[in-house]
Amino acid sequence: MKKTIEVSENLFTRGNQLVIEIDLPANLLASDDVKVLQADDTSKCEPALPIRPLERADDEQVRRAMLRLMDARDSEGNYLFTYKSQWIAVYRVLRDMEVIGKEYIEFVRYTRRLGMDSSRMPCSYTAIRNISGMFAKPLDDWHIEKYKGNTGVFSRNLRVAKKFMALLKEEMQSAR
Repeated sequence: MKKTIEVSENLFTRGNQLVIEIDLPANLLASDDVKVLQADDTSKCEPALPIRPLERADDEQVRRAMLRLMDARDSEGNYLFTYKSQWIAVYRVLRDMEVIGKEYIEFVRYTRRLGMDSSRMPCSYTAIRNISGMFAKPLDDWHIEKYKGNTGVFSRNLRVAKKFMALLKEEMQSAR
């Protein structure tokens, strides 16, 4: 008997590649009837299709996703976005999607242009200018095993990045 399940996925781009991240339920992995395919050796994978510029988020979609992110809460009712330094997670998503350039100051100006300077947690250059290490790298290089620092900081930033990707995806899909 075949069974269909719902899984959550995140789609984002890195350069000209599409990255798909899928979360499977834990009980699914324990089933004997399920085969999990992994692409650990990327040399065996087909190259990803180039992302067309038309599939990039526009400013209004980004603005709406940012506003929704400011209101996003965890299961206990706490805001996900609690530190100004978490803007690096938003920066990283937009940078990986090639929505913005690589300069942090350009990103801060972009958030202001979208009206985020009047949000609950405004972006500031001083909060993100010294970000380096793993958080300065593309999202698919963010791994807890490689992070040298407070794992709480890593987890908070990763949660914000994933939530923002999901919100941005919803905004892009609703525009179709």
